[in-house]
Amino acid sequence: MVASGYNPIQTDFIRGILGDIGYIGKIYLPIIYEIQSINPVGLITTHPVDNEVVDNLLDVNYYKVAMKIYRKANIIIEKVNNTDSLDYRFLYDKDVRFFVENSKGQFGDLFLQAVEMTNDNIEHEVFINELVFFIISGIAIIFMFYMIFRIIPLINKSYLFSKKIISLYKTLPSKYFNEQMNEITDQIDDICENYDVEDSGLEKKFKNKKKSTTKNQKVLFLCFCGIITVIIIIPFTTILLFNNKCKNLMDFLVHSTRRGYYTASVNIKATELIINDYYYYSVGEQLRLLLERYDQLTKLEAELKEGKYGGKSGSDYEIFSKLNNNPGCVRFSMKEHICALREFKNFYTQDIANSPIDYLMVEYLSRLNEFINNGENYYFIYNYTVKEEVNKLLKFINENPYIEVLSKLSEDIVGHVDKMNELGSEYLINEAKKYLRWTLMLHALETFLIYITFYIFISRPIKHQLRLMDNITNISFSIPSSVYNTSPRFTTFIEHGKLNE
Repeated sequence: MVASGYNPIQTDFIRGILGDIGYIGKIYLPIIYEIQSINPVGLITTHPVDNEVVDNLLDVNYYKVAMKIYRKANIIIEKVNNTDSLDYRFLYDKDVRFFVENSKGQFGDLFLQAVEMTNDNIEHEVFINELVFFIISGIAIIFMFYMIFRIIPLINKSYLFSKKIISLYKTLPSKYFNEQMNEITDQIDDICENYDVEDSGLEKKFKNKKKSTTKNQKVLFLCFCGIITVIIIIPFTTILLFNNKCKNLMDFLVHSTRRGYYTASVNIKATELIINDYYYYSVGEQLRLLLERYDQLTKLEAELKEGKYGGKSGSDYEIFSKLNNNPGCVRFSMKEHICALREFKNFYTQDIANSPIDYLMVEYLSRLNEFINNGENYYFIYNYTVKEEVNKLLKFINENPYIEVLSKLSEDIVGHVDKMNELGSEYLINEAKKYLRWTLMLHALETFLIYITFYIFISRPIKHQLRLMDNITNISFSIPSSVYNTSPRFTTFIEHGKLNE
């Protein structure tokens, strides 16, 4: 339009660009600022310094390039609006050259890498949570094994000590026991019954079927260790439930988003093929780039339908169910008003426009293939320095049915991609909130269960053991010296604290 001398500032085309520029500046850049790195990423982009000066080739990251795209787009709009004399020389302006030179794949590589980087950041956060789960699980299991191998010997030692002391009581002669000692003997008998100790003094052997106290304590302690290990690990397993579904969905959305880039790139290359500009492109370069994008888009579409990314195609995801079976005009929330502006003619009918994205992609690739295989669709000779001939070129492009249908279909495809990203983002955010709620509730329940489990399996047996030791102590120091002196083993224990066999 500029080369033809026509100011495009009042056209629908420019109004659409202004809307996109506003979206980039107000919404897109503030969002990606928080997640994109500012470090070089190893991709070279062209940065013109001035007209008739060699351009700089710089390794600039996606965020800085996006900022520059926003800034230079505003500069170009301002120049077009304030320039009285418009001709073909404006096309070689350094700000215009920034877009044209980088539209050969440099912008695309940066965009696709930025999408992958965002996905990698999310996957990294999920991986960190998974790593925490395995670390906590490992620590819990190791600690419980340590407790088992540390506490079990102490239980055995305590049991043997109590058993030896109780055995001493049985060495005391029963004829010296008065009424008080008979009561003590009853207590000793009860303890011996629990510890399965042979009565050597009374020549009596208890042959009951009760389990020993030490065995009960071991079983209770092992149960406690097992239950606590499970209780500690369970709250962290929620990340595994979150990961399986959401990671697959993210993988699908990342690669589905490439549809928008490839269709936009195809539209530009198809138009460039007609313009056939030898200033920015070498002979045959436009067609080569167009065929390259066609092959990439065809391969991507086949892989998405086969379920290579995410394990299933987009139509199999429940959250996208309303986008199947002729969903009508699909746009994400901020662009739903555009639906009323659609016009149907030639290859672009209402039935096609209201189809699901899989059918839209089939139609798009079919029309693109027809366009490429018929040179009459893009063969046009003109002199770009003559405004009248440039006007004829512009008319040829605007009236080309293939350029028109590719542009309109790509708008519908991008609308579906944006809506899928919107629905997918809402789903992922809700799943993340659900994950946090479940984790918090399970941690609260874990705290309560640890307290109850400790009381049942640890606190009660400890109290029982302490009462047992207290009874043994009371019994030992309540036996008269005239009685325990009759037993050399008991006397040695009382006087020296030694348990001789």
